[in-house]
Amino acid sequence: MSDKDLGLDDLVQLVAEVIGGASVTADDNFFDLGGDSLHAAQLALLLDERWDQSVDVMVILTADSIREMYTEIVEGRADSFTPALN
Repeated sequence: MSDKDLGLDDLVQLVAEVIGGASVTADDNFFDLGGDSLHAAQLALLLDERWDQSVDVMVILTADSIREMYTEIVEGRADSFTPALN
């Protein structure tokens, strides 16, 4: 797990690692890069292990780009935030 929050560049690098592509950009489509449901499951697992970020595999599979995937992940994290009440 990382001490820092997940950034777009981190997600791009992680997608490249999972798919095995050397040239991955934030605007690439997961499927166009060769991603499939197994890669999506691996990516979701790594996101949970490295950033303690639980991600529904459907977010990975339905995003038009890695940038959109990142936005969905970040919004999901923000939506799940519950402030502590004293």
